Amino acid sequence: MQDTKKSTNWYVITGGPGSGKTTMVNLLRARGYKTTIENARHYFDMQRLNGKTV
Repeated sequence: MQDTKKSTNWYVITGGPGSGKTTMVNLLRARGYKTTIENARHYFDMQRLNGKTV
């Protein structure tokens, strides 16, 4: 059986509301790091665009 483990460099940024998570991710992106969207925020933003409230 072949070992299929792959090393990755994933980091998760956590914190309470207003602690600067989005700002930090935007700064990292500006410095060339690959980032991804925050799925919950994206979902809520899409719902608001469709006239719904949270």
